[in-house]
Amino acid sequence: MPSRRVTDFLLFAAVFTMSFEKLFWNVAGKIALTEVISILFVGAYLLRRLGRRDGSLPRTSGIVLAFFAAFLLVYLIGFYNLETTQGLTQFGKGMGKFVLHFAFLVAAVDYLFRSSERVYWRMLAWFCLGVAANAAYGVVQLAAAQAGRNLDATLIEPITGHSTQINIYGAVGGSNVYRIDGLTPDPNHLGIQLVVPLLVLGPLYLRLERKHRLRVPLPRFPGAVCLDLARAFWCC
Repeated sequence: MPSRRVTDFLLFAAVFTMSFEKLFWNVAGKIALTEVISILFVGAYLLRRLGRRDGSLPRTSGIVLAFFAAFLLVYLIGFYNLETTQGLTQFGKGMGKFVLHFAFLVAAVDYLFRSSERVYWRMLAWFCLGVAANAAYGVVQLAAAQAGRNLDATLIEPITGHSTQINIYGAVGGSNVYRIDGLTPDPNHLGIQLVVPLLVLGPLYLRLERKHRLRVPLPRFPGAVCLDLARAFWCC
């Protein structure tokens, strides 16, 4: 049975890389790094549950399963409208990702329910750090593009084998206008992902006591994210 430390690591790694959409491989379809780690986490979670012989689930996981069943019903209704082999192939790939994402969600919710509060805060911290790392990569990516270099070709392509580059919005006066996409395939994806930590950390900051040790450093993270968010949508 996997140790708690290993399972914790897989959970934190999965949420840390959740926004790294460019890190994927074409193996029987497109599979991202975070999905590989999610599969490992779900496997470790199931082995731990089997070892304890405990089949119960918290109410929140049950609600997630109910949503899964409802969405699955809608998804399966669309199956009868497929008329081509390509459509069936895409349906199968989509179903695989759909099941994996909900399996990870149910497993993660149940795992956090059975863990200490400290594990929850660490998971949230690793998720925000992952988004911050994505934003930082975007800033370096922009600087490299303005210097005439493709950072993705240097760092991403050797790992994944597929070519990618920063989004080119257009050209003005013979100079390219760039929009930061970081480790996502589209600047809009990065923009949405950058908003999530702001929505999560904002209310937490407002609830901190006046002398709390995070009262000063915490606002710096949303500030940096806002700056990168602005750059993601208007950079040249």
